[in-house]
Amino acid sequence: MTIGYKLRRDDLSALLSILIFFITFFANSIFGNGYRMAGDSLFYTYPLRAMAWKMIRSGHLPLWTPGILSGYPLLSMAQLGLGYPITWFYLVLPPYLAEKIYVLAPFLLAPVFTYAYLRQVNRSALASLFSALTFGYGGMMASPLSNNGLIPNTFMWLPLFLLVIERSRRSPLIPCVIAATFVYSLSVLSGFAQAFIIVGLVAAGYSLWLALAVAPDLTTEKVSRWRPVIITAGAGVFSFGVAAFQILETARVVRRSVRHTLTYQLFTQGSFEPAELWRSFTTPLFHVIDTHASVVPLAAALACIAVATHVVRRTQQRDPRVFFWFLVAVVAIVLMMGQFTPISWALYKLPIINLFRVPSRHTTEWTFAAAVLAAYGWDALGPLALHLRNSKPRSNLITIWSATLLIVVALLIGHTWWTRAQTFQPQMRDGADPQTIYNLWKLGMSIVLALTMWRASLIINQRWRESLLILAILITCFVEPSLLLKRWWENFGRPVSAAQQPTEMTRYLQQFHANENRIYTRVDLMSEQEGAPPRFDAPNLSAMWGLQDVAGYEPLILERYSQALGGAYLDGVHTVDRGTPDASLFTSQSHVLDLLNTKHTVSYRGLATSLGGSSGPPTPHSEYWQPVFELNQAVVMRNSRALPRVWLVGEAKSVRGEVALSLIRGESKGVDFDPARTVLLETNQSEIPSLPAGALPTDCVARVAAYQPTLVIIETKCSSAAVLVVSEMFFPGWVASMDGNSANIQVADYLLRGVFVTPGEHKIEMRYTAPAFRNGALISISALILLSALLIIHRRRRLH
Repeated sequence: MTIGYKLRRDDLSALLSILIFFITFFANSIFGNGYRMAGDSLFYTYPLRAMAWKMIRSGHLPLWTPGILSGYPLLSMAQLGLGYPITWFYLVLPPYLAEKIYVLAPFLLAPVFTYAYLRQVNRSALASLFSALTFGYGGMMASPLSNNGLIPNTFMWLPLFLLVIERSRRSPLIPCVIAATFVYSLSVLSGFAQAFIIVGLVAAGYSLWLALAVAPDLTTEKVSRWRPVIITAGAGVFSFGVAAFQILETARVVRRSVRHTLTYQLFTQGSFEPAELWRSFTTPLFHVIDTHASVVPLAAALACIAVATHVVRRTQQRDPRVFFWFLVAVVAIVLMMGQFTPISWALYKLPIINLFRVPSRHTTEWTFAAAVLAAYGWDALGPLALHLRNSKPRSNLITIWSATLLIVVALLIGHTWWTRAQTFQPQMRDGADPQTIYNLWKLGMSIVLALTMWRASLIINQRWRESLLILAILITCFVEPSLLLKRWWENFGRPVSAAQQPTEMTRYLQQFHANENRIYTRVDLMSEQEGAPPRFDAPNLSAMWGLQDVAGYEPLILERYSQALGGAYLDGVHTVDRGTPDASLFTSQSHVLDLLNTKHTVSYRGLATSLGGSSGPPTPHSEYWQPVFELNQAVVMRNSRALPRVWLVGEAKSVRGEVALSLIRGESKGVDFDPARTVLLETNQSEIPSLPAGALPTDCVARVAAYQPTLVIIETKCSSAAVLVVSEMFFPGWVASMDGNSANIQVADYLLRGVFVTPGEHKIEMRYTAPAFRNGALISISALILLSALLIIHRRRRLH
């Protein structure tokens, strides 16, 4: 009973310490105005997640959004995590508050899960606490990228997955499969494929390592050693089944997007050079891509001690897990260097793996492996501290008071370092002075805290010893991550209050009916992230306020759409090869923006994409584009040649896709193309009905009678046969009916939808059926039913 009570008390103390650490670390974000949205959170996930949950609250499935990229399958955006429980706060809370919970939750849950796993593998409470905070607030977690919450929410489930794998060695098979599926499903449902695949691979490797390297208990059957492998494989299959409703819809878009393949250059973009990787570890403030490799120096030292002590130990005294995590750490270091290692080309040849870019993001595995090894290193020094404590008892003056004094010194150093670091300029990479000062403060604090822990470990009184060690651990893991996130989160981005109301330019554009007036936000995505109140809203943010944008931030931008916009990438503006927007879109020869019903464009003066660029030569544009509104060097221009959302034409040409692309972009010399009179169809000429081949009668009209994200109702009236052209993106899954009868949707003008209409009055309905989602939903339901059946079978067996 005494041992059980002590374990519970130690665990409660550690968990309470994690909670206090979290509240203290994010006090200004939780209780004040310190939380700011920036980068992907502000311009990508937050606005789209808010829109999706608004649709759910109104009783509609979030299958399609007209708000970005002239229409896009919303549910395919797996990174929104609509099936992930932590995003469900959007149902009941204001969006900005729900987003704050989503971003901050991993900083509480990841340390708790890591602590639980380490206790499962028999690490001491103090070692587990130190390592839990090392992972939860180190490396990738305390980086600019973690502000979007995507990787932290996906990767934090790894330690809980490992805990289930560990317990499966001595527990019934079915409950472990269900538990592992539950945990890994949460990782998959969070939606960041690169991270949840890594979680699965690490868990699979860990289970295989347990089966081959860790001897089973003498009291268990030999087959039990393979239980972890069976559990992990089963969890992988079931988890992908549970998330199939989301995965299949995403997979369908991937095949049609610019990301269906990556060039080697894009695949290795964001690699750490070896020297830069080292500097990222020592001086992360100055050397960061979108994440960094830094963990607290004491953790790195303890990780080395763990490996060294296990190498020299006898075989029966070794824990094979140490060598597994050492291998993971080494592999992660190699992967972070990407193009600067010889294996990069080999990885580029691997299916699925070659779809993910930014090798530096492998800091996730490195951070976790280093943290786990640090726990083993801590416990490796435990016997030495115990021996010194018992062999030569020391007075309170030498131990308690010296440790307390050292903690005070560490706090003073930490405060000074933290304060000074707020004034350092990260862009001064060539100046050694600020980096040297940074490293000196870091080294001094690390030495003082190491001495503190050593003196505290010699205290005879257990309560004093543990209390001072916990305090030293909290300080060690607090200072550098805190100063980094202060610089990267609070000093950049936009206060949440600024994202709760539309900008003045957005309010101007709201006066025009969105279903008849698309806009094109032609700017650098993050141009209005910092500083004074923003002049306008970025594409995804503008969609929150009901505007429909030709631009939009989505990594899986459809390939055809990208080509029509001159090779636009990610944001629908900048090209991937040149990095600059396609200027030809605004010439009189190009009809791309006209076809997309683009009535207005938002940019800086001279059609510049940034405020600094507005002082340069203006982007050439035709007389059809004229300024109509200006605000602090930001300009709204109106396109007088924009086509309506729906119209009828009396002439159709059968062309190949590449010909249609050339014609709508105005790149076919000597060919006159008027999209108001002629439609380009990618079908056989024999399938095109007889048409007037000229101007339609004046009585021919088409109008949008009803408009919803997944339903468009159009009424037409014409005394002759015609082709209805709908300025909405052609995408498989959209089906049409005319007067209640099925009608085929043609690819019109390379991007849009076309329907043949006969003379007379007609009612055309277009619905998005999302077949991949529906098929995936059936698989997801089947997986849940099968899991429920397994649970029922297991419980009945226990009863009998």
